[in-house]
Amino acid sequence: MNVFWDTIIEPLITKLKPKHIVEIGAETGKNTVNLLKYCKENEATLYSIDPKPQFDVEQLKQDNNDRFIFYKALSLNVIHQLNSFDLVLIDGDHNWYTVYNELKLIEKRCQELEIPFPFIILHDIDWPYGRRDLYYSPDNIPDAFRKPFQKKGMKPGISELKDDGGLNPHLFNAVYENNFQNGVLTAAEDFMKESIHQLEMVKISGFFGLGLVFSEEMILNKKEIISFIETLKTSETLQKYLEKLELGRIEELVTRSNLGLLYNESKLKIEVNQNEIEEQKAQIEEQKTQFESELLKYQEKLDEQKKTFDQEISKYQTEANIQKNAQLELSNIIKRIENSIHDRNREIEELSNTINKIESSIRYRIGEAFIEATKSPIQVLKLPVKLIKLFWESKKFK
Repeated sequence: MNVFWDTIIEPLITKLKPKHIVEIGAETGKNTVNLLKYCKENEATLYSIDPKPQFDVEQLKQDNNDRFIFYKALSLNVIHQLNSFDLVLIDGDHNWYTVYNELKLIEKRCQELEIPFPFIILHDIDWPYGRRDLYYSPDNIPDAFRKPFQKKGMKPGISELKDDGGLNPHLFNAVYENNFQNGVLTAAEDFMKESIHQLEMVKISGFFGLGLVFSEEMILNKKEIISFIETLKTSETLQKYLEKLELGRIEELVTRSNLGLLYNESKLKIEVNQNEIEEQKAQIEEQKTQFESELLKYQEKLDEQKKTFDQEISKYQTEANIQKNAQLELSNIIKRIENSIHDRNREIEELSNTINKIESSIRYRIGEAFIEATKSPIQVLKLPVKLIKLFWESKKFK
């Protein structure tokens, strides 16, 4: 509704001069701030109603003191508590049941307070929600008044919801349009037919449509307001032109919405792919960690085996060195033994030579002759002959 502020709403309330303004549906608070600015400048009070505001309510309360009274609740649970209505802006839950009963409760409360029916500014009276219900919270609507709905998009000229794309595919939209008790405009028209007041509605095309609902009593003798309202009324030709412009705007919105969906789907796929890549990277990292751990264990095992092997080699080398030293020592011993044997053989040979010399010596042989003579008488008889031979041999050698 904020889009109508400069051109319609602000000029209108400046002429109406309301002291008690009721705002049903504040959403992001843009229009709320505009209304509060008016209230400050004109000593008026704003009563704002929204179950799920998307702005800092407490900050606005601090900035505006008693001029801002906020109800974080459903409108149908609050209207009966209000004690004054000069102007009511309705832009809350866009369905027949809610809007119809908001208007009924306002009328009833005005009767109880014995005050005039207020000036109503009603948003979303054109496509898509003029003749089709939207349910922000389907459970808040009684079963008897809740149309079949789906979370699918809409396209101008097509009653059925689209399976893909379209406008507002993220919201709970009624399955069909243009039937009994369906949509914001239908709710306003049904209320006006039943109202005890003579009510008139001025429809303003563009930006989903704005409806001004008022009684003759409200604008009676207020020429400035009547004159302004008259400027808002359009000829049939201009109305068709505005409707065509709105249709073009909506088709662009649908295209942008479809592109947005496509972008979101692509973004989601990219995110999914990125998540899969991240998961694969995580798995690879995990496998790498496991491999490195196994490799480390294997390396440790190899190092341990190498250490054992080196110890065995060192042991074998030590034993080999001992054996080599032993062999060298044995070789030395054998060499010494051989040398000793050689020395002994030489000594034996010398001794043998000595013995041979001794045995071959005259004295040795004379001694041998005497020894032989003692063995028998015959040898005694032969002793002189032997002695004579030995004598002559000794002479011969000399």
